[in-house]
Amino acid sequence: AGAGEGEASAASTPSASSGAGGGRSAAGGSGAGGRRSYAEPPDVRVQLKYDECQVSVAATGLLHRRGYRKATGDAPLRETLAAACVLSSPLLRRLTVAEHSNEDLILWDPFCGSGGLLLEALGVLLGIAPGSPKARSFPFLEFPSHAGGAYEEVLSELEPTPHPALPRLRLLGSDISAEQVERAQRNFRRFERRSRSVGDAAAADGAAPDEERDHRDDALPCAVDFQQGSPARVVQSLAGRPTMILTNVPYGVLSGTSLSSTPPRKQPRGGASGVPAPPDPSPEGAAEAYAQLGRMLRQQKADWRGVFCVAASPDELRQHTALEWTSELRFLNGSRWVDLLQWTGQTRPGEKRGDAAATGSSDRGGRRRR
Repeated sequence: AGAGEGEASAASTPSASSGAGGGRSAAGGSGAGGRRSYAEPPDVRVQLKYDECQVSVAATGLLHRRGYRKATGDAPLRETLAAACVLSSPLLRRLTVAEHSNEDLILWDPFCGSGGLLLEALGVLLGIAPGSPKARSFPFLEFPSHAGGAYEEVLSELEPTPHPALPRLRLLGSDISAEQVERAQRNFRRFERRSRSVGDAAAADGAAPDEERDHRDDALPCAVDFQQGSPARVVQSLAGRPTMILTNVPYGVLSGTSLSSTPPRKQPRGGASGVPAPPDPSPEGAAEAYAQLGRMLRQQKADWRGVFCVAASPDELRQHTALEWTSELRFLNGSRWVDLLQWTGQTRPGEKRGDAAATGSSDRGGRRRR
């Protein structure tokens, strides 16, 4: 406890940190390797139990914060949970198969919100370590015990390695809310800046000479697009194209209200200007969104290569989509349990099958296809 308390005191006091850390300043100076030092002292927690004292220092800060997502919408997925959904899906395998089949693949989030799922997928495929130390600083950089030389040596070995088939991928996010789409676009621009800073740090560590860095192409190797529109409208542009869905569907759960407690109400259409009506956050609005999703999937307009939905009410999603879903992952998002559900490609028993779903639908649902 004594050593921990001394370390916490040094990390929390700019003067002590500056003296013991070789000239680094907790007020925002330059740390090892020229990166900006952590501007705020770390959180320190003290726990007393009888005659024992435990002192804890948050050496890294909040690791789930990537730094790109400043604009968020309703019930967003925490970045770490979004990444877990990406890695639990067959996205990487689907992309490899697309490369071998000489075809492109679209990853579509029809309820994209602030874009978290797609941006986490992009980070995974770019090979960028989440919260990369080449793009951010940590409180422990100011600790007197920090071994700056060894840390820099480890960082010099970190090389972002994109998926080789990434140019085959198009990331598509859509939302009926123009405000949400604007948030996703702002977050994407921040993501681009941060990913470039990681590349610049790698180049500074010797990945490319200065003259090459000055002329390299900073464009992302895949297309990324966010657009406003309902799933029924956006899917028209995906007709016949290999498409995988990964989305966080509207929850529509208010104080334990069941989506089935009231029938879904019809959504108002846009006025003369053609602007879509704003999304309905009520349970009835969520039920209608599920019903529209089910109709869209049964029509098989796109060549579905897997459909994955994060949902707070799996039974309600099954009921209102009239489709069969299996749970691939279950976790807490904030205070709410949610499931990552995969469409099996089948309709629920007793439901009518879509026109194009009569043959091979279980393959197109994603589990057994590739």
